[in-house]
Amino acid sequence: MRHRPDPSAFPAHRDTQRGSSALQHARQQALRLDRAFLTSNATGFTVTLILGATAGDLLALRLPGTHVTVGLLLSLAQVALLLVTARRFDRRCTRLLDPWQQAYGQSGAGAANGGTGDTR
Repeated sequence: MRHRPDPSAFPAHRDTQRGSSALQHARQQALRLDRAFLTSNATGFTVTLILGATAGDLLALRLPGTHVTVGLLLSLAQVALLLVTARRFDRRCTRLLDPWQQAYGQSGAGAANGGTGDTR
C-alpha cells in the first residue's frame, strides 16, 4: 500500500482552494449580469407582444407628417435597447470576468501609456 501525502500540505492546493472561491464569485457575477440583460430585453419584448395582441390598430397608426408607424418606432426602440444592453453586458463581462483584462488593469500597463487601464 502506497502512502499518499496530504494535498492540503502543498501551497498549490491552497491556491486552488482560493481559486475556487474566485470562480464562485465569477459565477455569481455572471448570473447577475445575465439576469440584468435578460430582464431589460424581455420587458421590451413583452410590451411589444402585449401591445400587438391587445391594442388593435395602434401599432399601425402613422406618426403625423411621416411614413413611420408606431409599431416600427416601437421595434426600433427594442433594437436600440438590445444593442445598448449587449454593449453594457460585454463591457461588464470583460471588466469583471475576463482574467486577461483583470491582469492588464492590475499591472498598470494602461496607466504607463498615459491611459487609465480600460480604454473602452
